[in-house]
Amino acid sequence: MATIVKSAEEFDLKIGHLIEVSEVYAFLACNEFLADVHFLVGNTNVKIPGHRIILAMSSWEFYNLFYGTEELPPYLQMVPQHEQQATQVYRVTGVMPNIFQLFLRYCYTRTVTLLWEDVCETFQLAVRFRMRHLHKLCVNFLRKSFTSENILQYLSNKIVIEHHYLINEGVCFIQEKAPSVLQNPLNHADFLHLPLEVMQRIIKLDELKIDEVDLFNQVMDWAKHHCLQRHLTATPVNLRRVMGDAIYDVRFPIMKHQAFLNILTDYPNILNGEEIAEINIIKTGGVEASKSLRFPCKERSSTSTTLFATGSEGWNIMESMRKCLDFVLCIKKKP
Repeated sequence: MATIVKSAEEFDLKIGHLIEVSEVYAFLACNEFLADVHFLVGNTNVKIPGHRIILAMSSWEFYNLFYGTEELPPYLQMVPQHEQQATQVYRVTGVMPNIFQLFLRYCYTRTVTLLWEDVCETFQLAVRFRMRHLHKLCVNFLRKSFTSENILQYLSNKIVIEHHYLINEGVCFIQEKAPSVLQNPLNHADFLHLPLEVMQRIIKLDELKIDEVDLFNQVMDWAKHHCLQRHLTATPVNLRRVMGDAIYDVRFPIMKHQAFLNILTDYPNILNGEEIAEINIIKTGGVEASKSLRFPCKERSSTSTTLFATGSEGWNIMESMRKCLDFVLCIKKKP
């Protein structure tokens, strides 16, 4: 129920001392005084007051809600009105009450104090209600707030995953800070929780400053975690299954040949015979003969491994790879 002022003295005490227009709007934000609309927010149905004319001037979605004719979005629905109900009530889903209050205060005052914990939900509201100015504030805040410790948590956020340009911001940060992000033991658990599409975006980077074998081991840990999530045994076949096409973003051709052989020994079915043969061709210099190879053979910016082997070293690699391939094919033939 809207707050009623019963006397001039009470009016002066509550409102009359407000001089600036901004002070008036700040006073009205989330205030029952003169409220002519209410929102039920979150699972607990917290009731938050609003003022139709002010909100309609802030966002097209609010304007359409109160004065338009377009169909309402699923996250903003009218609640059937009862006779005792003084104002129209709308249910808002998919947001916490404190975040919606923060958002409404911005609608009234055009000022906001963002925090790392709530900026993604605030951003989501800015997108839903088509408020470009708030959208820009959130993105700028995120850019300035990225650290090596919080970036993987950010990229695991379900709201971030829904918006490719937010993923781009985080991936660009990792590109610049890869060693401090991916080789920090404190970030290991956060890396494991990345969704496939985000993990794959990271390991595609040409400028990723990390040793390829270390990156492969990180990816294997990620795959083992996701096997566990799907109740699969972490066999090489299942590891490859949960990785999907991400296996082709690991740059096996730039690894030193002994490191690659160790991988084939530890994960004998992670690559098939044809893929091993093609990688073998590249590692011995036969790039043109392997145009169909899906594995990138370009070195990342900070790696120092020699891509093409020559002379006796190339012959030794060829022999080692041939023996390993024979071993893999032998395993595959067993019942």
